Amino acid sequence: MLWLIGAVVAGTLMTSFFCSLAEASILSIPSGRVETLRREGTRHGKMLASLTHNIDETLAGILVLNTLANTVGATMAGALVQRAYDNTVLSIFSAAFTFSILFFAEVIPKTLGVVYANKVAPVLSIPLLVVIRALFPIVKICEVTTKAIKRGVHDPTLTEEDILSEARLGVKSGKILPEELEWMGNILKLNDITVKQIMTPRSVIFAIDADDKVGELKDSVASWNHSRIPVTKDHNLDETMGIVLRRQVIDAMLDEDYDKTIGELARPAHYVPESMRGHQALKELISKKQHLLIVVDEHGGTEGLITLEDIVEVMLGEQIVDEYDRYTDLKELARILGVSRLKELNVEE
Repeated sequence: MLWLIGAVVAGTLMTSFFCSLAEASILSIPSGRVETLRREGTRHGKMLASLTHNIDETLAGILVLNTLANTVGATMAGALVQRAYDNTVLSIFSAAFTFSILFFAEVIPKTLGVVYANKVAPVLSIPLLVVIRALFPIVKICEVTTKAIKRGVHDPTLTEEDILSEARLGVKSGKILPEELEWMGNILKLNDITVKQIMTPRSVIFAIDADDKVGELKDSVASWNHSRIPVTKDHNLDETMGIVLRRQVIDAMLDEDYDKTIGELARPAHYVPESMRGHQALKELISKKQHLLIVVDEHGGTEGLITLEDIVEVMLGEQIVDEYDRYTDLKELARILGVSRLKELNVEE
């Protein structure tokens, strides 16, 4: 009789341990980790993705199995003890069994499930799926009931702050570098800033006219600080009609095409409104395979230009400067030039 009681108690504790471990690990494993495992194409990854996707069904299955194990196990064990021993032993057994369920089937497995979720959840995914299929009729009833209770209540979506909070925890644990956290925050900010805030202002744009001939530029092309130059009509920035590569001009000089105009070499310019968001400008640059976009106001006038470098600087949080740049911040240069111009006007007055 004693061995039978022990078998019932052990079976109950092991089943309850499994349920608690599975529940804690499934609820604790990050969704990003689940997606990574799914993309790897492993059987465990696919099973785990299925379980987390149908979380109501998964939790219902765990709940049904755990309830059945505890109810049936406690009833059978209690009946066996009562048959073999007196009421005093039954009382002691009931207290010990309750403590065992609490400690060995709740506290310990749930702690392990939370701490080792990334390792435990994939391993338990297959046996858990088997259990859910075996108890399908009861699980389905519980799932339908749960969904009826939750009807009209939407699960909270993952916010940018949630992502950054997870990343900060990654920094504390040493899995993410502080610079990576900063870059992540800057990338998320692209949705909150406009092109006008990060563009190179009109006042410091270097442009050349479409009617300029290649031969007229041979003395100045070496001093150009940029590889892509806006091309204007009648020296009017509001009529920027294209972009020319410095390399194209140099190649034309090497071919001695001195009479060829810049307009003939220029490629069509692409335009974006100054109100466009930073992430949209990045998509535009990538989709159009461009490195430079002309920024226009609501009337179509040129406000400035934005390059891939400008957006990368926002993402990195620092200026990208090469050996030819005299100024690290063209927006600051525009402000300086504006102040200087005002002083000149005051002197003339």
